[in-house]
Amino acid sequence: MSIGSVLQKDVLGEEWTEESPTVVFDLIEGGKIEDPLSGIGLSRTPRLHKSLNEFYGLVKDAIEHAEASQNIIEDRKVHFTEEDVDSDIKTETITFSLVRREPGAFSRGAPFEGKIKNLRPILREIRDDPESPQHKIFVYGYLHDNVVRFTMWAKTNKTANARALWFESLMLEYSWFFAMSGVGKVLFIGRDEDISIRDDKGQKLYGRPLNYFVKTEDITTAKETIIRKILVKYKANKE
Repeated sequence: MSIGSVLQKDVLGEEWTEESPTVVFDLIEGGKIEDPLSGIGLSRTPRLHKSLNEFYGLVKDAIEHAEASQNIIEDRKVHFTEEDVDSDIKTETITFSLVRREPGAFSRGAPFEGKIKNLRPILREIRDDPESPQHKIFVYGYLHDNVVRFTMWAKTNKTANARALWFESLMLEYSWFFAMSGVGKVLFIGRDEDISIRDDKGQKLYGRPLNYFVKTEDITTAKETIIRKILVKYKANKE
């Protein structure tokens, strides 16, 4: 049995037994960690390891690059933020928020329709520990399927509509950039009903919400030296 086959059961949602930590400990002790992906059939790739917060940063980079290419002056540049919008905004504003987030699906199908999901972190890679050459570092990935809402805010309907179309074109034009940077999938899944807000002074803002499906991956690492200490203590307590 390999580490990969043990973790594969965990990925598919089966509970570990009391013997599972001991099994992993024995595998490490037996030197069988050179084949980390056996039984999983997946590997960490450069295209799929950006987190949700990193995706937000990439969208901001795309906006800034597009504005620079179009020679937009500072006073006309859009404001990109996750904070609530104020009615006294001096420039157009794009807010972003998370609408839905679930464990990422492995199986094919439309967003959120996959039956096999990443319920627990999976082992992606094992590499040498530079601080301890005789030991390894375990790299784990955790896929998430997200729906992110970007809302275009402006002081007129006309301006908000134009900005919404501009943003749709931007996301399509920079789709290669997101893929190259490590975002697994970015799909436009629809525009919600137009909205507006009014403050106490009667000032109005008009919003155009656009929803995108985004597949992201959180990466964590664990050092073999720490794993050994934990498992040794666990084994001792069981004995």
